[in-house]
Amino acid sequence: MKVLKIKPNDNLFFGNGKRFDKGESIWLESRLMPYPSVFYGAICSLMLQLNKTCSNRYINNKNNTEDDPRKYLTIRKIYIYDEKNKDVYMKAPLDLFVYKNKCSYGIFRKIESNVCTSSKDMSYFLFNDKKDFKRADEFYIKRSSFYNGYFYGKEVDFYEAHRFITQAYKVGIQREKGMTKDEHLYRIDLTQFNDTKWSYLVEYEIKDEWWNESDYTGLDRGYLKLGGENKSCKYWDVTDEQILKQYKDENDYKNKSKLVKLYISSPFISKYGGYQIIFKDSDKGNKAIKVLGISNKEPLFIGGYDMRTGHKPMYKAIPEGSIYLLESDYFEGQIIKEIKKYIKEQIFLYDEEDSIIKSGFNQFEVVPYREKGE
Repeated sequence: MKVLKIKPNDNLFFGNGKRFDKGESIWLESRLMPYPSVFYGAICSLMLQLNKTCSNRYINNKNNTEDDPRKYLTIRKIYIYDEKNKDVYMKAPLDLFVYKNKCSYGIFRKIESNVCTSSKDMSYFLFNDKKDFKRADEFYIKRSSFYNGYFYGKEVDFYEAHRFITQAYKVGIQREKGMTKDEHLYRIDLTQFNDTKWSYLVEYEIKDEWWNESDYTGLDRGYLKLGGENKSCKYWDVTDEQILKQYKDENDYKNKSKLVKLYISSPFISKYGGYQIIFKDSDKGNKAIKVLGISNKEPLFIGGYDMRTGHKPMYKAIPEGSIYLLESDYFEGQIIKEIKKYIKEQIFLYDEEDSIIKSGFNQFEVVPYREKGE
């Protein structure tokens, strides 16, 4: 995967999927980390701009799939990047609890009786034994801390969202026959980095065939438009800087039990249609994957708008940072790399060529489960 650095020139609006209806909606919230599809659409538009031949054919024929940039583009994980200190940030796992400058691991405990859940296998619940500690719902951690600390159940540094952004908003008014009424006013929250050192990092890949009829051979540097207000951002291909260090030792780590934790690193949209990850169970016996416990937040609602067709379908998604406790005989004695591969194979309707996954959704990491969270 290549890496693209994107730096906003101004404050941006990243919608959270909530539909806006004039006269009814008065407050639109903006996300710090936009949905992956925001970057996917921006890069697709950039690809068309850099390949005029394909662009003209695609725009003039809506049924032209050969010149559709979505056929050639894949993005994976997205991070916040501190250019000054060379630190990369990601959403904190939701089995962490914080208080002041301290961090604690929650513990999954099996409850033997009086359990009522949507899954017959789900009998583990997350507990926090420390007073005043609250779950790290709106926190971030360094990518290095995830692999060198969280992966091994060690100390983890955590950071609140205000480390990256300042509060900004604007007020608008709906125009209607020269009259001003309260119900015509609306507020839009804006995402604005509080220092020029911050930017986004996007893992991406563009098939070489896209550039066959172009004067360009790939993305280098320039400008693209991002967010609900279509504002300009600078971009650079920073693949050669090797910012996203590979953690080979963690991939080769041999799991010691039948349990692992699944960390959701980007919003997860289940093709099954429900607010859960469904695993295949036919002909697998003890190697079938069971979901024993979950730590997550309220679901995300991901929609969008198409200039040609109108509103896009609304999907219900599992938020990034969510933790799934999984069990399978296959996990015991296997290295993490193979476990991750096996999980992908066993998730119902999981296909890496699917448009949802190609646009950056449904990314995850596998972490060994430690009984005491230590």
